[in-house]
Amino acid sequence: METALAILWRVLKICIPVPVLAILILLAWWQLDKSSSVRLAVDKAVDGYTHVTELAAANARIYELERQKDAADKAADWLTHQIEALNRKQVADDNINEKKDITYAQALKDAGRGCTLNDADIDGMRDE
Repeated sequence: METALAILWRVLKICIPVPVLAILILLAWWQLDKSSSVRLAVDKAVDGYTHVTELAAANARIYELERQKDAADKAADWLTHQIEALNRKQVADDNINEKKDITYAQALKDAGRGCTLNDADIDGMRDE
């Protein structure tokens, strides 16, 4: 009967070369496959697909940026019109208030109740 060590040595002599040989065969195939025409065609197709995909993504980004710019331009135009309308309303309100002040002052004068206070006096009373 063989000893356990002898049996282990016979198993290892068979088991170790098989995976090493398999690894060596795979490495050789990998090296040889690098230059095969099929591999080169696949790599070229993948590169072409990558460029097409990147171009499509860049075009989508450009389209989105143009869309956002158009929306911002429309919003800026709308805000400009709103500001102009508010300015026109403010000028009209100022004109109406000025006319009311003149009319009121004339009504006081016609009634003999003219106001002798000036703007500085009125501002001073507001501060108190």
